[in-house]
Amino acid sequence: MQSNNPNIDDQLEHQEVFHGKYAVSIGTSLAFETLFGINDLIPPTNPLPFTRYGYVIINVRTLIRNIYGAVAKELKTEYPAPKYLEKTMEELLTIPAILENQSGGRLEPLFFIPTYRGLSKEFPHAILKQSGKKAYGRQHQEAIEQYCIAQLTSKSVAGELPIHIADIRLPEVDKPSVIVTHQPIDLLSYLTDKTVDLIESHTGVIKDRNKWYTKLNGKGLERIPFAKWSLQFFGDGKLFTGYPPKYRSAIISFAEANKWNQTTTPDLIRMQLRRFPDQEIANALKKLL
Repeated sequence: MQSNNPNIDDQLEHQEVFHGKYAVSIGTSLAFETLFGINDLIPPTNPLPFTRYGYVIINVRTLIRNIYGAVAKELKTEYPAPKYLEKTMEELLTIPAILENQSGGRLEPLFFIPTYRGLSKEFPHAILKQSGKKAYGRQHQEAIEQYCIAQLTSKSVAGELPIHIADIRLPEVDKPSVIVTHQPIDLLSYLTDKTVDLIESHTGVIKDRNKWYTKLNGKGLERIPFAKWSLQFFGDGKLFTGYPPKYRSAIISFAEANKWNQTTTPDLIRMQLRRFPDQEIANALKKLL
């Protein structure tokens, strides 16, 4: 995947990729800037956010996505895959140093690469997004990601990199943590752990479990608890398409009428569905509960 432009030297220059206050791509940097109180868009808290956590759980696919997104649009497809891999490797070395130095040794990174190979088995009733026809830019981004992931996985298996390889279930943590990921499915691993928060790259906004519903597709979902069933039913714009609009609208209205919230359990929902007027929709949802 070499460059076809003779004016490109196949080198990802610092100013063409890194635009944050830390020497990582802007999306990733903004998340760290929030943790340490230097994000210009988010006022610092006292104490600073990083003091609440022991780990920063990081999806390596998100790092690659952020690096690709930080390259100038006209240059994205000009650089060869090995250069994107090189920059990812640099971040895997830079991030632990940033966290240690800025937190005084309090924060540790936990890198993971999810394969998501078991999606259809784990979610047999979900409507999974299909890989249809895509623009060249999107195809190129996915090819870059696949190349980098294959190389990094090999290095991890060989013991050269401290990266946890997972399918869907992510590693457990024994300290309060914050996770950096663009994939809502990753949050399912920590649904029962109230000490894990999400920090969004590109904005740096920290969201506790009560705000994870914002990762579902659609508006007006405040009463829809983020859960395995809702991720499938409403979709996430990433891996899950979601059920038909008619189904989703009906359940949103039902949730409002019954005053659901982020702690509403599948057992309660299952019981209340007995009086849901449309049995077709009720039965579809019951399969996910």
